[in-house]
Amino acid sequence: MTRGDGKSSAAGERAALPLDDAIALAVELHRAGQLAEADKVYRQILAAVPDHPDALHLHGLLRHHQGRSGEAAALIRAAIARVPEFADYHLNLGNVLLECGEPQEAADAYRQALSLRPEFADAWNNLGALHRQLGKLGDAEDACRNALAHDPEHVGAHNNLGLVRAARGDAAAATEYFCRAIVLAPRHPDGHRLLGIAWSALGERERAAQAFADWLAIDPGNPEARHLHAAASGAQDLTRASDAYLEYAFDQFATSFEHKLEGLLNYRAPALIEAAVASRLGAPEGRLAILDAGCGTGLCGPRLRPWAAHLAGVDLSSGMLDEARRKGCYDRLDKAELTQWLRDHAGQLDVIVAADTLCYFGPLDEVLGAALAALKPAGLLAFTLEEIVDADSRLCHEVDASGRFRHARRYACACLAAHGFASVEATRESLRDEAGRPVPGLVVTARRSADLA
Repeated sequence: MTRGDGKSSAAGERAALPLDDAIALAVELHRAGQLAEADKVYRQILAAVPDHPDALHLHGLLRHHQGRSGEAAALIRAAIARVPEFADYHLNLGNVLLECGEPQEAADAYRQALSLRPEFADAWNNLGALHRQLGKLGDAEDACRNALAHDPEHVGAHNNLGLVRAARGDAAAATEYFCRAIVLAPRHPDGHRLLGIAWSALGERERAAQAFADWLAIDPGNPEARHLHAAASGAQDLTRASDAYLEYAFDQFATSFEHKLEGLLNYRAPALIEAAVASRLGAPEGRLAILDAGCGTGLCGPRLRPWAAHLAGVDLSSGMLDEARRKGCYDRLDKAELTQWLRDHAGQLDVIVAADTLCYFGPLDEVLGAALAALKPAGLLAFTLEEIVDADSRLCHEVDASGRFRHARRYACACLAAHGFASVEATRESLRDEAGRPVPGLVVTARRSADLA
């Protein structure tokens, strides 16, 4: 967090020492994760001195961390209105706007910060990261190099430049930047994580496994590190992502999930699922029992509601379920492992949908068997998969450097048929964009055979 040196009202100046103490206390509480307590202190400060720029700015950052980014942006803008020349305020406004899914406005805020402080390496780095996410790789590289020109030891800029080089297909150069970041900050996990992913992209699985092992040495209990290490080292028992990994990974970015996917990655899976359901079910009549499997923040919920008499959602992430609950369209939301939930609800569902959920399973037999059991006769299953696009590959499934699984179209169709599904359709679609390129996937629908006992 950064603080400005703007002047407050006369009343605030007369109470400078206790006011500074109160702000310091709020910052300490915020950093300790005591958000409600910090919020109370900030509100007390602003009740006494409504125009104090530091308090407005820091309260905005707190609101952002509470998942209330719209309020956060308003508070930081109020701080800027009082001290427009403080570049850090514009930087943090850009960070909040980016999480709100407003990339162009975020870029404008970063540029404003740079107009006030051209040597501001953090602003150059964040602008570069934003350009990279938007697929503007030339602009991204220029911005990252500007960050390093002003601060050659900027760890984030080395990592971001590595990501740019990887997005440009130069994974070898990417590893050099990640290694530089590790040299500068050997105890910081990002460099090890990104280096492992880069080595995976180069097919250097042993080196990738070593990078993830180094990350594990720093943070032994990290479930993401364990999962990616297992993926890179070819662990024979890695048949799906663990519950711990999924809960950890999705809790980390639950509040920003929708903004990043829809605002930056052109996320299409929920719309594709809706179209697939509509093509199979026809006009909605609100009569069906539907499960949104791996519901996440509930992006599919409003799309499925017109067909549902009862709409349930299941996910392992409490943070994601909190966001889904705010949609107000689910009759039931459960924190549970999907396969077991399906087994516990045999014969109760008319429709099961899974948008970007089965990419965390390798072999699909177990989860498809449970889905079949949970469906009523002639019930509909609709899901997306990331596809293995290598025509020469004989693999049924493989784990990607991201930790997600890709599947062969022939395997998915054969597995459905083997478990008693009929009328299988699998169409090729782009599920989202990454680094400006479409991610190839499958939209699969099938019905439980009506004559199954």
